[in-house]
Amino acid sequence: WFRNLQPPLVPLAIYRSLLKHIIIPNLNRIMEQTENVMDETLTQCMCAWQFMLQYGDEDVFGCLAKTIAKKLKRFCKTTLDENSESQHLICIEALLAWKSFLVQLRADHTGTETVFAMLTRSVIRKKLRHLLNACVLSLDADTHRAQSVQQMAIVHLWHTHDIFSTAEYIELLQTSFFDPWISFLYHRLNDKHATISSSQIE
Repeated sequence: WFRNLQPPLVPLAIYRSLLKHIIIPNLNRIMEQTENVMDETLTQCMCAWQFMLQYGDEDVFGCLAKTIAKKLKRFCKTTLDENSESQHLICIEALLAWKSFLVQLRADHTGTETVFAMLTRSVIRKKLRHLLNACVLSLDADTHRAQSVQQMAIVHLWHTHDIFSTAEYIELLQTSFFDPWISFLYHRLNDKHATISSSQIE
């Protein structure tokens, strides 16, 4: 019914006041009390309120944005402590469930970054960079090559599930894998004491 009260039926100033003093505080309280950000009822509830984002700004939605960001950031960090495909898929599933809401919710008063972009930048990218850097090191050891392939496959999941766009994925690979790998290969080829075969380069 609150959707049916949207301006111009109710003056914008009054509508914003209702959001700021009644709706947002209650949604924020629900988020603060929850321990399971993957709860389907919770995500459906929050995403159902997407329409209200066009009527507010950081002054209205700031507290809710911070609470959601804090909860999801903690969840992603904890989940990705274990570098397994299953754990990464759990994190991906959670972000996809929240994505439609997070891509519209601003992370701070500047309005330049969404909560979704902030999470992928501050948590996910950092974790994937570590994985890709580990891939470069693993390529030098025959016993670790299978692990390296597995790590690359995990990173690729974040692109195939539309968390990262193609441009973002390519940039991640370039800066965190190909640049270090080419640098590593260059130094190995110029090291007179190192032995490197064509099969290792391949």
